Amino acid sequence: MNQTEENILTFFEETGFHIPESYKDFLMLNDGAILFNDISEYANGAWAIFDLEDILDYIEQKEAPDNLYVIAKYDSTLIYIDSSRVKAGREDYIFVGLAYVPDAEDIVLNFERWFERLVVSQGSFFWDWNILNSLNYNCE
Repeated sequence: MNQTEENILTFFEETGFHIPESYKDFLMLNDGAILFNDISEYANGAWAIFDLEDILDYIEQKEAPDNLYVIAKYDSTLIYIDSSRVKAGREDYIFVGLAYVPDAEDIVLNFERWFERLVVSQGSFFWDWNILNSLNYNCE
């Protein structure tokens, strides 16, 4: 069931987290998603983009780094939003971390750009790719 804007805002008021507009829009249209779910025996797992219930379940069961809340999961890889950065109006609020590891890495993206790149890369951990351009790539 898709969420209403009122439900989403109430959820985030109750949790004390701040929500970026693009993630709020996503929840209003989709209320979570399972991406790249292939049932063949050779497939890896699927990405789970959390709905409000999943976020709350995760908050209640596990600790997250300060100001971060989990919005997506692939195996033990977690995608977080930094609520304090959203509150400050920053567009670089997406972090990546591992379950049961207290640190998370800033990947300098917002939800919209992270989601777009996740889809284009077909679920790959694109933030781990080498940054190559015409200045630092030598084809010899």
